Amino acid sequence: LFLKVRRGEPVYKSLVGQWKRTAAFADDAAPIPMASRVYVADNAIRRSEIRRGLLYGKGPLLLAALNRELGDEVFLSFLRAYQETFAWKFGSTKSLAGLLQATTKKDFMPFFDRYFWGTEMPKD
Repeated sequence: LFLKVRRGEPVYKSLVGQWKRTAAFADDAAPIPMASRVYVADNAIRRSEIRRGLLYGKGPLLLAALNRELGDEVFLSFLRAYQETFAWKFGSTKSLAGLLQATTKKDFMPFFDRYFWGTEMPKD
């Protein structure tokens, strides 16, 4: 979001494109929580590509999808609320989805089941 504000929409779209390309290495290999447990026999490079694709490609894409759905103002408000609510505490996907629901009055567990716990990639 910083880059989108400071450098413009084209720079942000380029970054999102980079996340998509990185995420493509993970394709449907595993859900994000399994990124560090992916095993590919005799292929450490492929294991690394999948892990990187999940954590540094698909992870940011999920945040971008949430931002797109919520809009910048609500998204940033939600992030602030999450930091305030869970400062120095453990958070979870369930708590994140719960705070999103409290903020937006929409159930986000299907989103997380599909994209975070599942192997599907968010669409534009």
